[in-house]
Amino acid sequence: PEALRMHNLFVESFACLADKKTLPDTGILDKDSWLARPHILVAMQSGANNEIERALSDAGLSRHVVMTLPHWGIANQLVAGTDLILTAARRSFDMTDSNSQVQIFEPPFPIESFDFKLLWHQRREGDAAHNWLRQLITTVLNAELNERT
Repeated sequence: PEALRMHNLFVESFACLADKKTLPDTGILDKDSWLARPHILVAMQSGANNEIERALSDAGLSRHVVMTLPHWGIANQLVAGTDLILTAARRSFDMTDSNSQVQIFEPPFPIESFDFKLLWHQRREGDAAHNWLRQLITTVLNAELNERT
């Protein structure tokens, strides 16, 4: 809508998470093995309207989603000790300990990255507090992104 303003914060890509004990020695799964496993979907509603399902559909493939969660918070914790696969935004795995039971790996097929955007209504353009908050969010994220590079 024309009344919305936006600012691109960063571009995000996808990664996968699985229990280390269920992965081959390479630490990754090929496409057939990935498709054969049960999956966790993090989404407010189930369905094919997300980047992962669209990428699979474009390739004529589908996966078996056994659990849909509305929030990122607990998804990572459900993978250890199971054969579940979680494919999610790479930054959602930032707090994953390298010594944990789980392994982060690349998806076995291309999934389009996506933009994280800051959105606000135009009526907030002149709001000093709103402008301050938007600037703070942008500054903090830029500092964090600079630390990554």
